[in-house]
Amino acid sequence: MEMGSLEWLTGSTAPWVLRMTAVFPGIFVLGYLFSLWLRKNRPATYAGLAAGDTMEEVVALRQERVRSAQLVMQNA
Repeated sequence: MEMGSLEWLTGSTAPWVLRMTAVFPGIFVLGYLFSLWLRKNRPATYAGLAAGDTMEEVVALRQERVRSAQLVMQNA
């Protein structure tokens, strides 16, 4: 992005505004790498990130996981 456009977009010429353009891609890459790690090492947590389209589905999935965890604890 051209720096003039960035200044117009943000309304600022502060140095920290210009440094943001270097920081955001790094944050994106770190988030992507974390998602890959999460999918490999904790698949249940990864699956739960986008579970359910409605609040009712989310609550039902949560209750199912709690029941499942309780059963595991009882059998251990």
